[in-house]
Parts: sequence; C-alpha cells; structure tokens
Amino acid sequence: MKEQHSSKESAGYVFPDPRKTVPPKDVKNEFVHDFVLSWKEMLMRLETTALQIESGTGDDDSLGKIKRILHTIKGDSAVVGFPAISDVFHRAEDVLEGLIESSKCPTEYLLSVKDWLEQVLNHIHMDGADGSGAAIGAADSPPAAEEKGRNESTMRVLIVEDDFTGRLMLQKMMSAYGDCHIAVDGKEAVRAFRLALDSGQLYDLILLDVMMPEMNGQEVLKEIRRMEDEAGIKGLD
Repeated sequence: MKEQHSSKESAGYVFPDPRKTVPPKDVKNEFVHDFVLSWKEMLMRLETTALQIESGTGDDDSLGKIKRILHTIKGDSAVVGFPAISDVFHRAEDVLEGLIESSKCPTEYLLSVKDWLEQVLNHIHMDGADGSGAAIGAADSPPAAEEKGRNESTMRVLIVEDDFTGRLMLQKMMSAYGDCHIAVDGKEAVRAFRLALDSGQLYDLILLDVMMPEMNGQEVLKEIRRMEDEAGIKGLD
C-alpha cells in the first residue's frame, strides 16, 4: 500500500510525514500549482522508465532520464520552498548515482520515492499551502495582465532552462525587472548570447540551468566566457 511508504524504512531511510511537507506561507499559490502539475507528470515518467529498466525494455538513456527527473524535482522544490522534498530527491540522486556505472536501477526504492511525493502532492492539492482546506490555485485568481508601462527597466534577462515549469516560474519572477528572453537548451543559449553580442545588446543577467541534455550549463558558461574574451569583455563589463 502507498500509505506504508510514508512510515516505514525504504533502503534504510524513513520518509518525512507527507502531511507536514508544505511550502512557506509566502510562496504564491500559482507557483505551487504549476509545480504540482509538472511533478505529477514527471512522476509518471519516473515510474514508467524505472519499470522499463526492471523488465529489460529500457533504452541506453533510461538511467539518464531518471537522473534528470530526480535532479529537476530536487532543484524545483528547493527553489519553491520545499526543503523536505529537495532532501528526499537529493538522497535519491545519490542512491542512483552509486548504481549508474553498473547499469542497475533501485526500482523498489524509486517507486517508494514516487509514492511518497504523490502523497505529498495529493495532500497539498487537497488542503492548500496554508492548511485552509482550499485547493492550490483556488484561492488566487489568475495574475492580471501586465500593465502598460509597468516595466520601465532596460534590464535584459536570458533564462536558460529545459524544464517548462522552471521556465514559467522564472519568467513570472523576472518579468517585473526587465525583458525576459527564453532558451530551452544550452545550444540555443549560446546562439542567443551570440546574437546579443553581435547586436551590441548584451544581457544584464543570465539564469543558467546546470543539468541539460547535449550541452550542459557548465559548457554553456565556458562558451559564453570564451566569446566575452574574444570581444574584450572583462570582469563586470
């Protein structure tokens, strides 16, 4: 039964009580709602991929897919204010990392992690972030359309994030401070930076995800620094 996973040890670990895993009261419900929907979809992919590995029908990147899911949920939960979720998924990353080279998958443990987070999300969705009994998102009306002239800043922001929910949250947060441009992967980020460099309209801030397929954040950063060096841009220029 799923209820057992919240109280018994799994792989030597006792999961936190899902009923007490709630975000801080100052977190906007619209953000939590977006994360709940995104995480539920990722948990379905986590279960499907883990079971494919267990049955021998997974592909060469199956463990990599699971690793990216764990990493994404860990990072998202830390940003939105769920330290307990972040801790659980950080540990799950460590468990998986120890087995990647042997191509083994701790399926039972991963399914326990999935079941635990589903309990957390169901509790949050039913009871609301503030414990009022309202569903997440129900208490808050959709954000009003941006007022004309509200953003008078000339700040230019590049958001580099391969996860849809992460992009949405960052764009909502940063749009109050400047014009936001989006890149969905590392290669697109490099192209966006090159265009900005060539046009003389450099970005004031780049929010760069670290773990992305094909070209990760560290590789993007090195390429950006290389282009800056070529253009004579140093330090805080």
